[in-house]
Amino acid sequence: MCAAVFGGGFWFGLQRGDVDGRGTPEDKAVAKKGRSEASTETSGVRPSPEIVDQEASRREPLPEYLSNLLALEEEIDRSYHFVQLLHSLEPSEFPGLNDELRALPAGPRQIRMLEKLYRRWGEIDPVVAGEHALALKEGHRGRYIADVAIGWAKQEPVQAWNWIMEVSNDGGAQVFRPNLVMSEIARRDAATAFTLADSLGEGVIKDFVSRSMARGLSESGEYQTGFSEILSRDPTPSHLMLLNQMFRTWGRDDLASAQAALQSVPEGRYRDSALLGFTGGWAAIDPAAAMQYVLNEVEGENRGRLLQTVAGAWVRSGNLNEVAELLDRLPATSETDSGVAEIVSSIAMVDPAAAITWIDTIDNEEKRAHLRMRSVSVWTGKDPQAAEGYVDQLQPGNDKNRALQGLAWGYFHQSEIADGAFQAIDRMTDPGIQQETLLRLAEISSHTWGGNVTVDKGRIREQVAAMQNVPDAVKEKALSLLE
Repeated sequence: MCAAVFGGGFWFGLQRGDVDGRGTPEDKAVAKKGRSEASTETSGVRPSPEIVDQEASRREPLPEYLSNLLALEEEIDRSYHFVQLLHSLEPSEFPGLNDELRALPAGPRQIRMLEKLYRRWGEIDPVVAGEHALALKEGHRGRYIADVAIGWAKQEPVQAWNWIMEVSNDGGAQVFRPNLVMSEIARRDAATAFTLADSLGEGVIKDFVSRSMARGLSESGEYQTGFSEILSRDPTPSHLMLLNQMFRTWGRDDLASAQAALQSVPEGRYRDSALLGFTGGWAAIDPAAAMQYVLNEVEGENRGRLLQTVAGAWVRSGNLNEVAELLDRLPATSETDSGVAEIVSSIAMVDPAAAITWIDTIDNEEKRAHLRMRSVSVWTGKDPQAAEGYVDQLQPGNDKNRALQGLAWGYFHQSEIADGAFQAIDRMTDPGIQQETLLRLAEISSHTWGGNVTVDKGRIREQVAAMQNVPDAVKEKALSLLE
């Protein structure tokens, strides 16, 4: 179909470099898929030698060319051929293509094509591309300015960074996405990326940039370079975040190398951050092994956080039975109590009924009650009748009061059964927990409703007034919040 629509002129650009490794990851993926399809006998986008060798002068005029391209049914085909077009154009042809694209109907398709255009334009003629992007008035102006800088960074990273800093007032406007520019720079020159990032002050922008640097380092595989650069600097919040993110991907990509590097990190904030990232990355590929590593090798304050990280990954992978077997093997001691609590907390977010099974194995009363409350809250959202039945059979005391608190919050966030929240509060026997829950609920209710909560303030006032086991003084405080 593609060959019929485009005739011989469509593949003219292949002989001029198409996607040569300098494109964005999206462009590379498109090109890879396009080439894969082109290699099959049934593909409609396969080139032939005589077509590939044609001159660009034989291409259809841009309006007709774009019309044929947009007629393709598959987005992957449109993207692939559009990338070929961009890599075949001379700089002088970009303004005309820009005008043609802006004449298209507004929407996601137009935005994606303009993003690709500005990135390629920034790569081969950044000054003119930048002038066109800066002159834009519509809401996507910042997006396209960033695309110019990303393309520019492929050839001249320092100049591209300085330009995006200038037009965004030193990175003060996130809409200009300096983080994506830095990701491109980090992929190509890690040392330069660190030098440029050092000019930023600590804050939100630098945090975004740090995450993008980690992404760029992982895509280039320059972990050792990034590791050395970080350790040569002070452990600022952004550097700690960068080290964490870098070890997270390093642990997934090359576990042995990452573990060797981790051993060379001195004790302190850097090691804590690297260990957390490394364990998280390991857990993504082998949670059971990562869990044994934490249980056998890690001690101190970090152990609880690491257990939670690994347990979360393990539970999300659907291996609840394996986690259950691990919990059953853990000795019921104060040393493992914190770890069990973290594991159960992660299970509760996926299967609260299963989490309840292990809550009673936790020795620390406050941790046990808190986890029971969280589990019941989630459980109420999934199966309110089962959660009610569980709470009803609990013996009076702190555990039951916290479970009722979980029941109240679970009901409160269900629009069709929110009334149950006030009934649960009325059943509490601890005045402190009862007041804490009711006043917090009333405070939230005093704000504009949103999300799934649709009960109106008038109905809430009626339910508060009807409570029988709540002191009048507490009810009056709640009602005053709802005025």
